[in-house]
Amino acid sequence: MPDATHYRWQDLPTEAVNPSALRQYVTGDGLTVARFEL
Repeated sequence: MPDATHYRWQDLPTEAVNPSALRQYVTGDGLTVARFEL
């Protein structure tokens, strides 16, 4: 099993999905974690 990697939301780029929604996400082997700001 590979070592875990620690990500901080404040260090990840933010993507504008539309004018009122922002998205950040991290993708790993077999798992994606996302955060949405409305």
